[in-house]
Amino acid sequence: SLRIGLSEIDVVVSSGYIIMLPKVNLNKAFYKWLLHRFDVAFMKTLGSGVRQTISFNHIANCLLPFPPLIEQISIAAFLDQKTSLIDQAIEIKRKQIELLKERKQILINKAVTRGLNPNVKMKDSGVEWIGEIPEHWGIKQNNRIFKLKKTQVGKESNKYTLLSLTLNGIIKRDMENPQGKFPAEFDTYQIVEKGDFVFCLFDVEETPRCVGLSQLKGMITGAYTVLQPSSDFDKEYLYYYYLDLDEKKKLRYLYTGLRNTISKDKFFSLKIINPPLSEQIKIRSFIKNLEERVACTIGFKEREIEKLKEYKSTLINSAVTGKIKV
Repeated sequence: SLRIGLSEIDVVVSSGYIIMLPKVNLNKAFYKWLLHRFDVAFMKTLGSGVRQTISFNHIANCLLPFPPLIEQISIAAFLDQKTSLIDQAIEIKRKQIELLKERKQILINKAVTRGLNPNVKMKDSGVEWIGEIPEHWGIKQNNRIFKLKKTQVGKESNKYTLLSLTLNGIIKRDMENPQGKFPAEFDTYQIVEKGDFVFCLFDVEETPRCVGLSQLKGMITGAYTVLQPSSDFDKEYLYYYYLDLDEKKKLRYLYTGLRNTISKDKFFSLKIINPPLSEQIKIRSFIKNLEERVACTIGFKEREIEKLKEYKSTLINSAVTGKIKV
C-alpha cells in the first residue's frame, strides 16, 4: 500500500507515522504527486529491521527535484486533471464489471427457476417461497434428492487431501504454506468424494459461500454436511440452483438460533424445483457458456483497467520528473 499522503484536513494520527512540514516555499499538490512516485519507486528500498521500519533519518537526505514554483503549480494542475479523468474511466469499467456480474446472476436465476423457454406456460408450485414454475416441472423434497454421508477419516487422515469450502468452490488447502488455523488432529474430519455436495448449514447468513460441489477427493471439517446427490438430478444443475439460493440467502426462513443454523431435518424436508433431467442438462450447458462469455468480457475489462493504471503511473512519473512538457 502507499506510504505517503497529503492531509486535506486537521486530524490526529498514530505516533508511528512521520509528520513532515515544508521548510521552503513549494506547491504541496506538486509534491504530493512527486512523493507518490518516490513512494512507489524508491521507498521499498529503505528501512531497517525485520519489519523494514522507515525513520525520518532514512529519507532526510534523499534528493528530490525542485522545479520553479510556477512549474510545480502547472504540473500539479495537469496531473490533477489527467489522473481524475483516468480514475473516472477506471471507475466506469469497474461498474461495467459489476453490472456484468449482476446480469449474469439474473440470467442464472431465470434459467434454474424458469428454464430456457421464455414463453413456457407457468403454474403455481404450491410452495410459497418458490412461486410459479413451468407447468411441466415438478417439486421434490431434499430427502429424495440427497443422501447424508458422515464417514470420518479417523486415524487415516494422512491419506487424504485437506479440502476447504470457499467462494471459489471446494479447493485443496496448501499444507506446505498453511494459512489460518488447523486442529491438532483431523480424526473427526469426514471423507469427501468427487461429485459430493458440501453444505455449511450454520452461520449461513454470515458465511460467504455455503454450498460446494467437490471436484476432488479428500477430507473436510466434520462441522459441514456432506451429501451424495441422486442420479435423477444433474449434479451441476443442482449446484447452480443451490448456488443461486445461497447468493441471495433465500433460505432465511429456515434459520434457527443465534448462529442462523438450518437443521438437517429442515434441510431434508425442504422442497425444491424438479425439472426434467434433459432440461437440467440444457440449463447447465447454458450457464457454463454464459459464465465463459462473461468471464472473457470481464477479463478484457480488467486488462483495460490495468493498462489505465500503468498509463497513470507513467504519466505521473514523466510529469514530476520533467520528461514531458505540460
